[in-house]
Amino acid sequence: MISLSKFIFSCIIIFLVKPTLSQQSYDSSNCDSLSQVQGSNYLCSPRISDCGAYIVYRAQENFDTISLISSLFNLNQSILLFVNKMAEDDSNWSLPLGQDIIIPITCHCLGGFSKFIFMYNMSKQDSFASVACKIFAGLVKVQSLIEENADFDGHDVPVGSLINVPIRCACPGSPQTRNGVKYLVTYPILEKDIIEGIASKFGLPEKDTRDANNLRQYEAIFPLTTLLVPAKDVPEVRWRNGSLFQEAHLLLEQ
Repeated sequence: MISLSKFIFSCIIIFLVKPTLSQQSYDSSNCDSLSQVQGSNYLCSPRISDCGAYIVYRAQENFDTISLISSLFNLNQSILLFVNKMAEDDSNWSLPLGQDIIIPITCHCLGGFSKFIFMYNMSKQDSFASVACKIFAGLVKVQSLIEENADFDGHDVPVGSLINVPIRCACPGSPQTRNGVKYLVTYPILEKDIIEGIASKFGLPEKDTRDANNLRQYEAIFPLTTLLVPAKDVPEVRWRNGSLFQEAHLLLEQ
C-alpha cells in the first residue's frame, strides 16, 4: 500500500509538470532583456521548413494605415486588405490607434527556430529597444535583434541602416494539427490582458490557448511578450465598438 508521503509527493509532481501538448513555451522575460531564456525563440522541426502563420499588429503613430503597415512588413497591401475584410479604398484610412490588424506571413525554420524575417530602415530616433518594444510591441526581442544583426553595435546603429527583424512565429505541432489547428497566431500582449480575454477574442477556449504555450492555470502573462493563439481557420479581426470603418463610411455617405 502506497504511503501517505509518496502519495503527496506524486501529487506535487503532477501539479508542477507543465502540459506538453505544444513544443512551445511562454517567455515572460522583458522585451528589452538581453538574456535568452526558454521560449525566447519558438522551436521548429527541420521536417517542416515553413508554414503559413499570422501575427497581430496594432496601429500606432506613423503606422496607422494599411498602406503604411504593409510597407513596414514589406507585404502586399491587397493581401492585408483582404485578410482584414477591408476594401481597396480603405488602404489610406487612418486606423484607430491600437486597432488590431491581422498580418499573414510565412514562418520559416532557420537554425532550429521559427522566424519571419524582413528588413527595417533605421531612422534617427530608432534604437534596437524602440524597434523591438515600441514599433513591434514585443513581437521581437532586443536580444534577437542583436543576434540577427551581429555586424552592428546594438547601441549605435547608423541612421538609414537596414536591419533584419526576426518576428517570432511558429507552426502547429502534430498534436495540434490532429485537433484541427491550421495556424498559430503570434499575439503581442497588452497591459491588463488576460488569457481568457485573448482566447475569447479569437473565439477559443482558454485551455486551448494555455496548452499552446505550455502555461498552467493561473500562470501570469506580461505586456510586451507574445502568446501563440491556435486557429482552425484564418483569424478574424473583431473591430472595437463594431466596425469603425463601416461607421465612418456611413457618415460620409449621408
